[in-house]
Amino acid sequence: MNFTITLILLVIIIRITAFSILNETSQIKKAIYFFLFVIHFLSFFLFLEIIPDLKKDSFHFYERALKADNFIDYLRPGSYFMTLIIMPFVKIGVSFFNLSLLCSTTSYYAFNYIYKVTFLHTKVNSLALGSLFFLLFPTIHFWTSGITKESLVFPLMVLVFSDLKTSFKPSIFSIIASILVLFIRPYLFSIITSSFLITWSIAQKRSLKKNTLIVIIFLCLLLIPIPIFKSFLNIEIINSESINNFFNSIMDYIGSSGNSSIPITQTNYFERFFMVLFRPLFYDSHNIFQHLVSLENLLFIFLCIFSFAKLFKRGVKFIKISFFLFLTAFLIVLFLSFYMYNLGLASRMRVMFVPYFIIAIHFSFKVIESSNNSCKRN
Repeated sequence: MNFTITLILLVIIIRITAFSILNETSQIKKAIYFFLFVIHFLSFFLFLEIIPDLKKDSFHFYERALKADNFIDYLRPGSYFMTLIIMPFVKIGVSFFNLSLLCSTTSYYAFNYIYKVTFLHTKVNSLALGSLFFLLFPTIHFWTSGITKESLVFPLMVLVFSDLKTSFKPSIFSIIASILVLFIRPYLFSIITSSFLITWSIAQKRSLKKNTLIVIIFLCLLLIPIPIFKSFLNIEIINSESINNFFNSIMDYIGSSGNSSIPITQTNYFERFFMVLFRPLFYDSHNIFQHLVSLENLLFIFLCIFSFAKLFKRGVKFIKISFFLFLTAFLIVLFLSFYMYNLGLASRMRVMFVPYFIIAIHFSFKVIESSNNSCKRN
């Protein structure tokens, strides 16, 4: 059975790659699709075979699913829900390799979808095309190349974007995707929902009564993840004492979690904000992997500077979807900056906001170019 599953997944991967390459006329875009395939699945094999520390959690999910005998016990957020998702596959005998390959294929399709959508609006020589090269860097592929939360959250976020990009109206697919995100990363559900409501509200002209109702709905939605947070953080009662105890346990964990950890008490919020966005850099790198991430972060700094400089120079004109993407990415960074304590974790969490940021750049440039073309015709 596992041999058949492997063949099916390989056929799907080849079909996705061939379809993407053969449907492009630009040689540069063909080459990008090819390199996307090479980098993503090279990262997959490195994840499984060369860097065992990265797959510890993945293997733990799999082992726990093997031993599990009750689905209800795992209907909890975070790692337990990951076990619940893979449990049906594990119980019918799907191997760890095939489950990892399935997750990697799912994220690979999401990357391909991003390229397909952005290439429709991108000139070969534009800065927007240059930003897409960032998605070819290996780090973001490492974290989506196995049985990880990122390999599921990333495609789900792409599905939400795909559903909203045309009419900005959620369908049953984006609602289901958001519910799954709620159980995998509860705070991310709150951020995506808040971004959608804020964007939708700004785009509408309503009476005071309707705006008041929207605010009430918004506040109610923010309350939804609270019981899930309690379960996730293992807090029985939310009060100052329990939160303080939880914070102290985090401090103890940070003190024993490796040389890339930075105690929260030694940094302020703005330092952690910079850490989430751009660290590690070369001055705080201790191994080859961190030096590779430092190179990516340096290029990401230049990407942010040049992209925003160009956007403001040409006149920022947001459409709903680009505003939603920018706002979601920004709120994710703001939230992560509250507790970020580890350089490796900071690199891993970028899977949640870098793709949205890059897609938003493309849609913003599309609006500017469309506006400039209209002015020329007039």
